[in-house]
Amino acid sequence: MDSKVPPTFTFNAGRFADCCRHLAFLGVYELPPENQNIPWPEPRPKENIVLWQIWPKDLTDNSADALPPITYGKVPPGFTQKIPAQGEPPPLVEGKIYEVGGPPIEVSEAYMRFTIRNGEAVRLPIPGRR
Repeated sequence: MDSKVPPTFTFNAGRFADCCRHLAFLGVYELPPENQNIPWPEPRPKENIVLWQIWPKDLTDNSADALPPITYGKVPPGFTQKIPAQGEPPPLVEGKIYEVGGPPIEVSEAYMRFTIRNGEAVRLPIPGRR
C-alpha cells in the first residue's frame, strides 16, 4: 500500500506461497470499534462494513503476480465493482480503521489494516498476527 489517499494496493504471492495464489475478490471494510482489538482470526462481535468490493471478470488473470495496482474506488481493467452496486464507494475518513483483502477463507494472511492519519494512508498491525 502506498501512503496516498485514496491508497493504491499492490500484490505479491511470494515465492513460498503454496496455495491461493489468486484473488477471487478484493474488499475494503470499515472496522467498527468493537472489532478493532479482536485478535486475528477470532470471530468479531459486529459485522465489518463493506465499503468497496471488486471481482475479476471471467478470463481475467487474477493471479497475484498478474494483478495490477488497485487504487481504492477505481475499478481496474478486467474487474467489475459489486459493492456499491452503483457509483463510487464512500471516501475514506481520517481516524477510522479499515481492512483490505480477499476472501478470508482463501487468503487469510493476505489481509492488512490501515487508517488515514494526517492526510496519509498508514498501515496498522493486526492484533494476534505475527
